[in-house]
Amino acid sequence: MADNIGTVVQGAHSGFYVYWAKHLGIDKEAFYLSERKNAASVSLSDICLDTSTVVGYEEIGSRTGPNFNAVAKSTLLGGAALGLLASSVSNIEEATFVVFLKNKESCTIHLNITWAVEYFRRIFVTKKGAGPNGSNMQQGGIARVSGDPKVLLERAFMFLEDGDWDKADIYCESVLDQNPKCAEAYLGKLMAEVKIRKKEDLSKAKEPLDQSDNYRKVMRFADESLREGLSNAKEVQHNEQLYTEAMACMTAASDEDACRNAAQKFYSLGSYKDSSSRREQCMQRADRIIADRMQREETKRKEDIYSRAEKCMRLGTVEGCNSAIRLYESIPGYRSSAAQISECRRKIEEIKAKEAARQVAAEKAAKKLKKIVAITAPIVAACIAFLIVLTSFIIPNNKYNSAIELMDSKKYEEAIAAFEALDGYKDSSDKIAECKYNTAIGLMSGGKYEEAIAAFGALDGYKDSMDKIAECKTVINDNDYNAAVELMSNGKYEDAVAAFKALSGYKDSRNKAIKCYAQYMAEKLETAKTGDYVTFGSYEQDNNTSNGKEEIEWLVLAKEGDKALLISRYALDCQQYDTPSNSTWETCSLCKWLNGTFTSNAFSLVEQGVIQNTTVTADRNPRYSTTDPGNATDNKVFLLSINEVERYFSSDSERACKPTEYAVANGAEAKRYSGTCSWWLRSPGEDGSRSTEVNKDGEVNYYGYYVQNDDYGVRPAMWISLK
Repeated sequence: MADNIGTVVQGAHSGFYVYWAKHLGIDKEAFYLSERKNAASVSLSDICLDTSTVVGYEEIGSRTGPNFNAVAKSTLLGGAALGLLASSVSNIEEATFVVFLKNKESCTIHLNITWAVEYFRRIFVTKKGAGPNGSNMQQGGIARVSGDPKVLLERAFMFLEDGDWDKADIYCESVLDQNPKCAEAYLGKLMAEVKIRKKEDLSKAKEPLDQSDNYRKVMRFADESLREGLSNAKEVQHNEQLYTEAMACMTAASDEDACRNAAQKFYSLGSYKDSSSRREQCMQRADRIIADRMQREETKRKEDIYSRAEKCMRLGTVEGCNSAIRLYESIPGYRSSAAQISECRRKIEEIKAKEAARQVAAEKAAKKLKKIVAITAPIVAACIAFLIVLTSFIIPNNKYNSAIELMDSKKYEEAIAAFEALDGYKDSSDKIAECKYNTAIGLMSGGKYEEAIAAFGALDGYKDSMDKIAECKTVINDNDYNAAVELMSNGKYEDAVAAFKALSGYKDSRNKAIKCYAQYMAEKLETAKTGDYVTFGSYEQDNNTSNGKEEIEWLVLAKEGDKALLISRYALDCQQYDTPSNSTWETCSLCKWLNGTFTSNAFSLVEQGVIQNTTVTADRNPRYSTTDPGNATDNKVFLLSINEVERYFSSDSERACKPTEYAVANGAEAKRYSGTCSWWLRSPGEDGSRSTEVNKDGEVNYYGYYVQNDDYGVRPAMWISLK
């Protein structure tokens, strides 16, 4: 082992290891740098030295080792120090020596031999006979292994299978020394970086693959097969992350909106794992929540009707019982409605029987009166007059007074039934209206504004009922507005947006909704990094209009101050760039469509309020600069230019884009295996008849394609305000 290590540490770069060990924070008792006498301290950079800085060495201390003078001054410091390891003197445990520098400074090196042997045995790959003089090669402080690149790669992937990440990385680096464009070597380094043993397990990496420089280099130098495989791994990894988020959202969902949000997350995953069935579960749970809420509301409605029916029934009149029957019949099957209807009908028959009995008794009395009419005519006349007065005035008046008492006691429902039984006696119709008005007033005073509005509305303009309706609506709007303002003040911006939108423009609710939505988007984007996805707006994507529009996913391209640049994750639609020749972004039909039909369809007025109006530059084509790009435009929604797409996307794989099912149905042509499509850029092509595009492989086509082409996708871009 000593011979091997001695061979390793003696070479053109061996001095670097002294620096490296110190730089890594090795135990100072084993290996350290110190000041000597009154000399100035030596910086770490001074440790990695050659003959341009080193004057000489001098051994100090009682313990001796090899003759340092035997080491040529051209040998680096590390070679001098660690040359001790190559000696045959096995009883030396430590040595100390001073190094004199040409800058008049000096430093002292204390070396624990036992420790050094173990340390360098661990960190250096030693393979006798691998390089010149049987040594491994080192460059810039990083261990290297020489040999056939193919063999080295095989060893590297075997180290990966064993979980020896450091050795795998060293062997891959050794391959790259011979071939700096070897995609397989960068793949091995990527696997070592994310600690994955097999290629097929790359999708299981904990860290995002595309955040690694090694990933980007693989994608840069790989053939189509490897590039596609790695892209698929990245997509599976991304899908797994989204799936985990969706499952967490589903588990925590306790209301309709949360369930639908989870369902949308599963929908975005398509057929990944059991996303389809999970989405259905979420939608079913949302439906159950809605059904439960509606059931509670329906039960309350029926209970209110049942209670009113009971009050009408207790009046003990035919009219009251008939009113109760109508109310019970409106809630069939609820509680004992059927039995109560039967009871009402029994009471009606009972009341009618009593009335009939009274009628029979009256007829009998009349017959008796006829017998004695001749002798008792005056008396009979008086009785008849009395009966007329009794039935026409006294009895109705008593009932009227009883109804008034009910009205004065604020028993308005009972009073209404009593007045209705009087069949227009005196001003009973007006009293009914007054009772209903007072009932509405009571509802209004009790804060039941919605019910009060309905009650006032049934009065057909009685008194100031229309004014009262307006007052109720104002109070409702004020309460809702204040509640929305409170939500806004408490930072619950998403809820505040919904509350302000429900106010339909009351006061400054629309402006406040826009401000809240901007704050909501700011919160969404606060933790979002460049390359993350956020949702904003909605558009038909699954080509199934029966289930409504789907939320749009946007890729965060940049964040600058209080605004963020977004581009749709997928090609959302398929449109011609323009119909005539000599087109520019300024005049093309696609610009008008994006800022007209698309914007109004994809975004609510509130959402449109946070989309910044942007001055879109008329960038020239860098290769066909003579083509007129037109004039700059002011747009909310636009397409990226060549300069922008190359600035914000670092590789072809990142630019590659899949179309939605809706876009495909509208003509977007997808590549057979990758599913990606070409998509328009706004920069002009070789001439005015062409516009540039990103092709199916993610490459920028500077020459461009005819503007009338009808199978290219559209990826809208926009700046979102975050204030």
